[in-house]
Amino acid sequence: RLGRQEYLDAVLAHLSILLRREPNSFTPAVVARIAGALGRLQERHGINGCVPCVRDGVSSELRAANQHFLDAFNNRFLTVLTSFMEDDFGAMNEAYLTWHLDENIVRRFLHRAAQLQVGLLPESSQHLGMMQRAQKAVATRFFGLLETLPEFTKQYVERLANTSSSAG
Repeated sequence: RLGRQEYLDAVLAHLSILLRREPNSFTPAVVARIAGALGRLQERHGINGCVPCVRDGVSSELRAANQHFLDAFNNRFLTVLTSFMEDDFGAMNEAYLTWHLDENIVRRFLHRAAQLQVGLLPESSQHLGMMQRAQKAVATRFFGLLETLPEFTKQYVERLANTSSSAG
């Protein structure tokens, strides 16, 4: 456990430095892939039963540093979200949405997906499964959120839920 959390702490420290020094290198594609990897780590409960966690750290200092990274990264996520394209949504993982984002960012995530109709149009149909898993995870984690979305976004989410998918 200790070695794996230390490794994650080191990776997050490096990402934190990069984010501070070169924020523009964190493009929508890069942000989506990092969030996807961190979500998969959370979803799969680590490696071999060892659960390194972005919100944890091997010491109180590293826990605080990891939280600082997460805050800065989520701010960058919000900044680039309006430029997300279909493949960026496909690179995400629903566990990141529900473990590391607040309700406000999740709302914006769903709204941007609705603007692009991610998963529902032929050119993004390969992402339907991810968006359906995201819809289900958000409904579970943020109880009542989906009902309070703007009508346009709510209709998109309902279409996701009602579309059959072999990947969902």
